[in-house]
Amino acid sequence: MNDRFPNRRWCIINSGDAKNVSFGQVLESSEQTLRYSLDKSKTFVKYNITEYPVPQGTDEAGNIVYGDNVDNAGNTYNMYYEQTEQYYPLYSDQPGQGHVVTGSGSHWVNVQPPNLTGSGIAFASGAVAGRPDIISSALTVSGKAEFNHPEILGILSTEEWTSTEIF
Repeated sequence: MNDRFPNRRWCIINSGDAKNVSFGQVLESSEQTLRYSLDKSKTFVKYNITEYPVPQGTDEAGNIVYGDNVDNAGNTYNMYYEQTEQYYPLYSDQPGQGHVVTGSGSHWVNVQPPNLTGSGIAFASGAVAGRPDIISSALTVSGKAEFNHPEILGILSTEEWTSTEIF
């Protein structure tokens, strides 16, 4: 089955744990927007994850290409570059005076050519970011506590989640 949401995951929790969900970490907005099992004993949340390293595309031969901040072992680094503050004038059109400097502003820009001043490992190869805190309360179903889209569809199609009665 095709996975329409490759970076999305679902975890099933007891309904009583729904009050402990940090809704800023999941794609639902409140307990009222959760879907519950038919007996109301379970619910689930969905969330997006990022698996590291993040591919940047493929080359002509079909090989996966990663950014310059990924080493040969697949570790992803934060790179820090020298910056300088650049000042610029702010202008205003004044009646009878034309284009007049009325103030100044500034912003940070990278020094050219780029001068690397430091780096630090951000994510080890295989690391997954984005899991919500409630994952620690996830129930294990078929030996798993986290599910991709095809897997959760299979679970939700069971009699525990979907009524098979004819209306």
